[in-house]
Amino acid sequence: MVLFVETAAGPEVKKRYFAELDGDREAVNEVLRYMENDKVTLLTAAKAVEYNHAVALLEYIRMVWP
Repeated sequence: MVLFVETAAGPEVKKRYFAELDGDREAVNEVLRYMENDKVTLLTAAKAVEYNHAVALLEYIRMVWP
């Protein structure tokens, strides 16, 4: 997994991260199944609250959530 950082490469990094998630739909679907009945909490230890994997993952989930 690549690091998601606030840089000029940020959009490209996020694009690659989304492609990585697209490649593991089984894992993504597992998270979506949990979300059908329970709350899912996305945690991060990143200092940049706006730019981290949890934020990118939330954006991705919102795109694929039925």
